Amino acid sequence: MYDFTSFFSAVAENGVFVLAAVIGLTTFVGEFGVEGKWKKLAALLIGLVFGGCFQVAALGTPDTFAGWFSIVMYGIIMGLTASGLYDTGKKLMGAEG
Repeated sequence: MYDFTSFFSAVAENGVFVLAAVIGLTTFVGEFGVEGKWKKLAALLIGLVFGGCFQVAALGTPDTFAGWFSIVMYGIIMGLTASGLYDTGKKLMGAEG
């Protein structure tokens, strides 16, 4: 059975790093002309990859569906959160797009 206690512990420990990486990499892909909906998709995919990798690094490879589902959901949440933070920051700064 998958240990969700360690999952939430790893989330607390890695969340800030994952968000920073996703926001930074999303900004980086924007420098190559990726904008709008594609940039949001990029943030989601980057969050999925980096969030998943952080969870596997912290907890090891899961052996149950629940473990894999938790890792995928963590990555999606990190990507969506980073995308939302990025958009909010742009709006607060008065930038368009």
